[in-house]
Amino acid sequence: MGRTLAARHAVTVATPYQPEIAEDRCTLGTYSYDRPDSLRSLAEQADVLVVQGFTLSQFPFLAELHIPIVVDLYCPFTIEHLEMMTSRSGVAAAFADASAARGDSEINIGAMEADAAGVLAVQNAQLALGDFLFARLSDSATSGPARCIPPAVSTRAPMRRTPRFDR
Repeated sequence: MGRTLAARHAVTVATPYQPEIAEDRCTLGTYSYDRPDSLRSLAEQADVLVVQGFTLSQFPFLAELHIPIVVDLYCPFTIEHLEMMTSRSGVAAAFADASAARGDSEINIGAMEADAAGVLAVQNAQLALGDFLFARLSDSATSGPARCIPPAVSTRAPMRRTPRFDR
């Protein structure tokens, strides 16, 4: 995505890991989970933030910056996390058994439900905080481009459009 955007915009890809590639079309910036200000300084230089996964929940200050936020749902880490959690061996049987004897299975149903609730809260917060969303709008999971759409409801104040963002 960064390479494509770099054809028309200055792009900084921020990552918590040391980049394993060299990229001349984008600036690669690193930040540390232990030092949130390292991400803040990169974000404050941006005209637009593109976020995905748990980024907004891990760094809530990003939503407080007066910078438009685009949430990438094209690769929905939070929803994928829920699927991976329920695909674990024995989960289906545990849910079936839970109605008869809640908590007697190897899998802690209460912990799974709490984890799922937390992940869904992260996903819902992204939907509420995003000024725009990237999402696949086709019936097939293997065809069709991602599109940028405004969310139906946002809890953030409307962003003041700037000439740099309107390009």
